[in-house]
Amino acid sequence: MGCILVTHFKRHWDQKREANFPIRLIKNFPANRILAEKEIKAIFIKTNNEDKTIENIWSGSVFNFKIEKEHLFFELKILRKENDLKEKYKEYTESGWYPDSMEIWLQTVAQKKLLRPPLFDLLNETKHPSDFETYVFLLLRALGITEIIKFDPDNSGGKPDGLFTIRDLAVIYDCTLNPNYLKKGKRSKETQINNYTLTLRDGKFVDSEEIKFIPQKQKQVWIITKGKYEVISQDDVVSVKEIPIDMLIEIFFKRLYSCLDEAELSHLLVNI
Repeated sequence: MGCILVTHFKRHWDQKREANFPIRLIKNFPANRILAEKEIKAIFIKTNNEDKTIENIWSGSVFNFKIEKEHLFFELKILRKENDLKEKYKEYTESGWYPDSMEIWLQTVAQKKLLRPPLFDLLNETKHPSDFETYVFLLLRALGITEIIKFDPDNSGGKPDGLFTIRDLAVIYDCTLNPNYLKKGKRSKETQINNYTLTLRDGKFVDSEEIKFIPQKQKQVWIITKGKYEVISQDDVVSVKEIPIDMLIEIFFKRLYSCLDEAELSHLLVNI
């Protein structure tokens, strides 16, 4: 998600840390949707009220939203001046809060399913565990996770399906089509989950007879399913979660709409 904030008021925007807009000036952007966001990337535009030209542009973000008396209040953070973008945003001369035009286009196209990869349908339709594992691996790569190991399913021997790291997060993941994977029996993953947790606690694992270390501070076990989200267990070191593929697909589109960088993606995955 991104937004463009325009005003002719003095001392905006680089001398401000807090501001507000009347709800009526929020254009094509549901206020309740803004409240659901923790932080939104923003372009801040200061115009000249007499000739309607752009005086200055900054990039940054807005956060800590609340609505009172038909106004949206928020805090803001300026990163840098962006006056080389005046030509790009020359049409934004009327005061208001606008959605990023690229986001509108992406959402419109996505609603027509033109940006929905066939992979997502394959994930939902497959009934073959090995195919599901492969599709999940591809989905994780599509999210922008590049440091990922996919273990050989023919030599898994109780190993997880994969392990990935992104910044300070390390995740051991295992895929299953069995909705009763925690129940006692031959198909139970309870022992495997305990082993994955111990591996993360130990901070190292063996891959192709090579010891590899896991220095990340945030450590999680993901059981990726077609089911529902659940925190299975959590302590000071390792969290174990059931992660439905629909949630990962939502992150794919969120990254597409919002142009999340690696740090923002990592934060999103840590707090999933």
